[in-house]
Amino acid sequence: VILDRDKTINEDPGYLNDAARVELMPGAAEGIALLNHFGVRIFVASNQSGVARGLITPQQLAAVNARITELLAARGAHVGKFYVCTHGDEDNCDCRKPKPGLIRQIMAENGIDSEKTYIAGDRARDLECGREFGLRGILVGDSSEPMPPSMAFRAADLREVASFVLE
Repeated sequence: VILDRDKTINEDPGYLNDAARVELMPGAAEGIALLNHFGVRIFVASNQSGVARGLITPQQLAAVNARITELLAARGAHVGKFYVCTHGDEDNCDCRKPKPGLIRQIMAENGIDSEKTYIAGDRARDLECGREFGLRGILVGDSSEPMPPSMAFRAADLREVASFVLE
């Protein structure tokens, strides 16, 4: 399962640059731990344009991701690796979601079978980046966004994502 980070795993106060302010979303650790228990690998694909905008340093970004990892581990959950695009929209890079670059990198580096992979996030653009590879999308949270074509399920939180994936 490939997850978005902000508003999927952790609360999003906007350009999170202080590791001390990291809070997990309700159900995030439980859902990830359940998937881990059944051998499902978890990766994160996240846009972090705050770096390009000078609102977050690369060191702050690394500290926030490390804190998320630490909070998850304390609750028995594990993420394989964070893949991050630090560009802004104006950079027109291939790794900024909804473009597929981060997903391509995750799949290539980890030998992922697209037919067995889901992508989950709180926005349609989080799911759209996996469409080229046939990844089934899960929209997480209370978003009123219309269902993207690749969407297979709408979940309240990562506990519901885990239940759906394991079914």
